[in-house]
Amino acid sequence: EMCIRDSALTGQKASFAASKSSLSGPIGSLITPLVAGLETPSASLELVIIDSAIEGHSDLAAALSHTPQLEVITLAASADGLDQITAALSGRDGLAAIHILSHGSAGGLLLGQTELNIQTLNSRSSQVRRWAGALAPGADLLLYGCNVAAGERGAAFVGRLAALTGTDVAASEDLTSIPLLG
Repeated sequence: EMCIRDSALTGQKASFAASKSSLSGPIGSLITPLVAGLETPSASLELVIIDSAIEGHSDLAAALSHTPQLEVITLAASADGLDQITAALSGRDGLAAIHILSHGSAGGLLLGQTELNIQTLNSRSSQVRRWAGALAPGADLLLYGCNVAAGERGAAFVGRLAALTGTDVAASEDLTSIPLLG
């Protein structure tokens, strides 16, 4: 079941301001926080990673691609999600934020064929640490997936991911945005 509604991200430093969106309804409500504050030409580049298992991922990617400060990458369902993210970040630097949109549960995300959870973070910590090289100082990692930060498992997962990447990590403690994603 998919589940997204207005997200309440835990640990998020900046509040999202409302912005104009070319989409209305569920997709529009999801992209509003992503494009908030990105309408000025001086804004830094942010990377949006969308798991292809999300219903409507193509429409979402197309809508977000119209914002110049966002680069959108879609993860293939048939491949290892961590490998895809690591490859996408390779050779980059100065990203202000990484937004990951995927299905989630307490303490984890589904990325392609990979479940990213505390065990995966521990077993593949050197790979996840390399993500920090693509990020600007003070960058944020924002996880849009249902219940990712919920409970003790969620808090441990978010804390470990923050420690490995050296970023502020924000993740939902409940259902996230529209009733189609989860």
